[in-house]
Amino acid sequence: MKKKSFAKMIRKYAIDFQYAKREDKTNALGETVKGFGDKVSVHEVILPYNQGDMPVGANQTVRQSITDAGVVQTTDHVWYSLISVPVGSRVYHNGNEYEVIAVDDYSDYSDVVIYYLKGQTNL
Repeated sequence: MKKKSFAKMIRKYAIDFQYAKREDKTNALGETVKGFGDKVSVHEVILPYNQGDMPVGANQTVRQSITDAGVVQTTDHVWYSLISVPVGSRVYHNGNEYEVIAVDDYSDYSDVVIYYLKGQTNL
């Protein structure tokens, strides 16, 4: 079976944004420290996405919670990509920062990888 290419679809619906790969390092004490590489500019697809956590069935991709510190906003998105990045990497778009929390890898029959993103602001 020939692999299907998503390159044409990604070019058609792509937007500009940046990402930074997660690169954990070891400090002088031998402890693992979470870190990120340099920001890389890409032109691919990011769409709002309801991951179904809360509120159930509301089909909302942006939720706001009121806390003692103010309003916290949680946002879900999905990234259709032709590149490979590890879980925990950061995505930067429109002043928001998202974390790659899960991956659907379709490399067995296509060239697309789907990353699920979670973002929180005003923490």
